[in-house]
Amino acid sequence: MSNTSLKESSITIIKPEIIHTQMQRKAPNFLIVGAAKSGTSSLHQYLKRHPEVYVPPTRKEPMFFVSAIYQKLSRNDPRHEIADRIVICSFDDYLNLFEHVRDEQKAIGEASAAYLYHHETAIPNIKSQLGDIKMSKLYLLDFLILL
Repeated sequence: MSNTSLKESSITIIKPEIIHTQMQRKAPNFLIVGAAKSGTSSLHQYLKRHPEVYVPPTRKEPMFFVSAIYQKLSRNDPRHEIADRIVICSFDDYLNLFEHVRDEQKAIGEASAAYLYHHETAIPNIKSQLGDIKMSKLYLLDFLILL
C-alpha cells in the first residue's frame, strides 16, 4: 500500500496532508510600486537576475490588485483593449505567475505602477489577499518598495 494514496477499485483516496502540500502555492512577499519613469522597470530587471529573487520573467505589471478598475472600462475607452490583454483578473491566474519559484528564491515579488496611481483600490485588495505589511510575521507580504 502506497504512503501517498489508498486505491480501492477505480477510486483514489488522497490523504489530507498530501492535498494540503499540493495546494500550497507561492505568493509574492514584496511588491514594487512606483510612478512612471521612476525606475521600476530597471529594478525589476536587476532583481530578475538575482538567484534568490523571483519576479515573473514575462509579466512586469500584472495590475491584479486594481483589475476591477480596468474591468469597468467602457469598450469605447482606448485603454480597454490593452487592459483586456494584460490585466490579470483572477487570484488563481495571479498565483500562476509565481508557479516557477524555486526553493532557493526567498524573495518573491512583482512590480505594478498602477498600484500607486490607484492606491485607494490597491491597498485594501493587497491587504485582503496578501496580508497587512505592518504584521509581516503573521501575513505573507514582507515589504513594499516605493519608487
